[in-house]
Amino acid sequence: MTIFKIRNKLDPILKKYNQASSDFAKDKISISEHKIFARKFIEEIKELYDMRLKLKLSKRLEKANDLYGKSIDHLLKSTIFLQSYVDTDYIGKMGRYLEQATNEINLSSEYVLKFFKQVEKLTE
Repeated sequence: MTIFKIRNKLDPILKKYNQASSDFAKDKISISEHKIFARKFIEEIKELYDMRLKLKLSKRLEKANDLYGKSIDHLLKSTIFLQSYVDTDYIGKMGRYLEQATNEINLSSEYVLKFFKQVEKLTE
């Protein structure tokens, strides 16, 4: 497994979760349905995190790996907030947990962009 294959696995996971969140915000799916998507997202992110830990990279990709690692770390942190969201029935707390998870996912995206810029430099 390479860092690029892991990244390619991440894209559909994020798209699926983002679509579910959008549908939830538009009242197209219920809280319980959204929680199912959140549980699946948590499982998939944890799997990607485990895959990343097993990677052995060359020195040349070290900085890119660090940036990608920060991205995965933020996604992993988002799963903590999502798990709290899944576990609570209190609407006020659900909103807070979703907001915190979304913030972590957004931070993750910033690191992914830096990762791509770094990889682009290496492939020029």
